[in-house]
Amino acid sequence: MTFTRWLEYFLLNFSAACAIALDACLLVVLKFKDFSRPTDALKWAGAVGLTHVLFPMIGFVGGWILIERFHFAVAIYALGAVLLAVLLCIIVREGIQLTAEAQDKTVAGRQVFAFWIPVFYVSLDALLSGPGKTVLIDRYPKNLAVLSFFLVGSFVAFLTLLAGLVSRRMHIKWVAHRLTTITGLAKAVSFGIVGEIVLFSFFLTWCIADALVNYPQPQHFEIPFPFILTAGLFVGGTVSAIFFRQIFIAQLAKASALLNNTHRFAETLD
Repeated sequence: MTFTRWLEYFLLNFSAACAIALDACLLVVLKFKDFSRPTDALKWAGAVGLTHVLFPMIGFVGGWILIERFHFAVAIYALGAVLLAVLLCIIVREGIQLTAEAQDKTVAGRQVFAFWIPVFYVSLDALLSGPGKTVLIDRYPKNLAVLSFFLVGSFVAFLTLLAGLVSRRMHIKWVAHRLTTITGLAKAVSFGIVGEIVLFSFFLTWCIADALVNYPQPQHFEIPFPFILTAGLFVGGTVSAIFFRQIFIAQLAKASALLNNTHRFAETLD
């Protein structure tokens, strides 16, 4: 492959990692009260990185086998598009939701469940994105398509580790009663959600394009990759523009609620 193609491959994988790591990073940061030890960041990063390698690969390998052996390319790419559309709806719905219900439900129960249930929950987007990544087969050698999952999983683990370090610093400030505002977190999460929307919109557009290209027809045609990229960015940008205000208001409310709860909990310790 050319240098440009390698650069494109790296940027695609890093962008995908940033998108599907958002939920995990957010959960880790919001759990800053539990990060009493420096090793907590490594524990969360290792678990989240592992699930983000295995979960997308389940859907990808299944789709790959169906495409290679049974020539179900149109069906698999169409399924990938549907699942990515469902994922986008989930992202938008949770982004504009004013309360963090999912996180509240996962913290109850014994310690093992309080750890693994949130890990699996934030990995669902990786599971849904698996079939959508079968589009990599047509553009890159198959070994690079497989390598993509290990790269993305490693990137996700690294980003989660960084979030864990941030969470640890927040824990130290919280213990010292120096945690006063997390408005910056609300802004970062809002733009992270926009990144998710844009990237998954791009993969959705790519799946639709490959489904059309592989659909049986008298004359074969190709859809240029720059056109797919532009269309995907346009779709993602449009959806983001429509919902951004609601997303930011919701994330600001969640950040404020978290800070208020933290203050009340600290007062009980005093």
